Amino acid sequence: MRNRIRIHEERRGMHSVQDLLTVADVMERLSVSKWTVYRLIKEREIVGVLVRGCRRVTVESLIAYQNRIMEDAV
Repeated sequence: MRNRIRIHEERRGMHSVQDLLTVADVMERLSVSKWTVYRLIKEREIVGVLVRGCRRVTVESLIAYQNRIMEDAV
């Protein structure tokens, strides 16, 4: 039990699984291709992380990107 508590305490502040999106999720939300999502990650417009070899995008970075492009459109 103590190990579980210690591990939980060490993980505080880390992103949870709900805070990460798949490339397909981002494609759908932005209505863009897979390659556009990878380009946005490469250009650091959105934050991409690897989880066991699978690319994920943080929800926070996607929302920030959407806000930036909406501001630019106005």
